Amino acid sequence: MPDLWLPGYERWELPGVPGVPYDEFDDPKALLHTTEGSTVEGAVQAYRSFPPQLIVDPVRRRKIQHIPLNRGGYALWNADADDSRCFQVEIVGFAAQTHLWPDEVLRWLGEELARPLHEYGGVPYVVVWKGFRRDGEMPYPLATPSSPLRLTQAELDSFSGFLGHQHVPGDDHWDPGGLNVGRILEHAQNKEELPVNILGQDGKWYPAEQVFFWMGQDLRRLEAKVDAMTGRVSDREAQVLATVRSLPAGDDAEAFAAAVAAQMPPGMTPDEVRDALDDVLRRAPQSVPE
Repeated sequence: MPDLWLPGYERWELPGVPGVPYDEFDDPKALLHTTEGSTVEGAVQAYRSFPPQLIVDPVRRRKIQHIPLNRGGYALWNADADDSRCFQVEIVGFAAQTHLWPDEVLRWLGEELARPLHEYGGVPYVVVWKGFRRDGEMPYPLATPSSPLRLTQAELDSFSGFLGHQHVPGDDHWDPGGLNVGRILEHAQNKEELPVNILGQDGKWYPAEQVFFWMGQDLRRLEAKVDAMTGRVSDREAQVLATVRSLPAGDDAEAFAAAVAAQMPPGMTPDEVRDALDDVLRRAPQSVPE
């Protein structure tokens, strides 16, 4: 297999660490770290003897590859994990801050990191089922080998997708913290989501779903007003009216409503028929074609 170097990445090979052979080629995965520093150069100096395949700086927009993706990295110090078709990525930054990173940073990571790993490395757009957690979020410490957030070796081997150093068995690191990897993968797939909150005219923030529900109600009320002013009736009311016109007149209102209901779609009760009839009679039945 030819060496796999990602297009657009600066190639920076380090002496004496050409990468290790994988012991399996199924289930490709991307394992994310944070450098716990603010520069690429500082990180490389620290991990020079045990580098990952990739390091990226989403603030300065730098993308560097040390080892081709067809060989494993060294950053886990765990032979079983390092050679499990695991593409290791150091992200310049601090685990305690990743949950605060703005959407523009997550977008860059999606477009410049996750997407190439998917297209060239075959990593599916899947977030590890245990999620990415920040320190203090869970009722147990993350920085211990016994953290329940960690996978077993068998789970790690069979998983394919995006996970973090905090999920590696036998380790005590908890990077990359609460990084919003789900949002990163949305950007990688060019997916957009609605804003979480919307600022109201009263200066307060409201959940987007609630705001759009209110907007929908307002639109329905507006449509009802327009219908009342123009004499239009709804499709269901039109169907009720057409059915009424097809029946002989009678003095028994209950029997008449039941007769109408018998010819209406399943699930429409006599009470709903009477309500629809009332609405039709209050409005302009002549607007419905005979």
